[in-house]
Amino acid sequence: MKILFLHGFTSSGQCEIAQTLREELEGVAEVIAPDLPLYPEKAIGLVGEICQKQQPQIIVGSSCGAFYAQMFASPIRKVILVNPFFRMSEFLEPRIGKHQYKSPRSDGQQEFEVTSDLIIHFKTMKERQFDRYDSANKPYVYGLFGKNDTLAHFRPIYEKYYSNAKEFDGGHTMTADNVRHTLVPLIKEILHLQL
Repeated sequence: MKILFLHGFTSSGQCEIAQTLREELEGVAEVIAPDLPLYPEKAIGLVGEICQKQQPQIIVGSSCGAFYAQMFASPIRKVILVNPFFRMSEFLEPRIGKHQYKSPRSDGQQEFEVTSDLIIHFKTMKERQFDRYDSANKPYVYGLFGKNDTLAHFRPIYEKYYSNAKEFDGGHTMTADNVRHTLVPLIKEILHLQL
């Protein structure tokens, strides 16, 4: 079994969520957690490549990663969206300038810049994010929403398209405990349903 994890905008494939998933699912599933490119088109291209080559059975996306993951839902590829940020341009607009990634990236790059050009790219992607939506995929998409999330408030958008949703005791970014007690049990439940 293979699981593809897509991290949040300011994070990397070495974040705490990815590392905890690897630890908790050792011997159960291989966790693939790439560093996502800054620009959405490049990130979507990378996710598409990985899906084609690695054929993950589940994609887990956190925040911006969930924004991308939703686009790859299908009967052969279940998707878990953790606090999906369906309007990334709104997150970026007040944050123009240079920032630090919150976890190490494999290319050594620790700084990124939010520019007006990047925001335009995210606005374009926001308008197209549900272009490939198919209501037949509804049963294969799961939403996890932190009760104390102060950043993303997009459950109404999620519920316009999908029906499987649960809350968990946590904020916007899952802690290791959230991963162990909420995310991993859901993954195991989904994998069991596929066996």
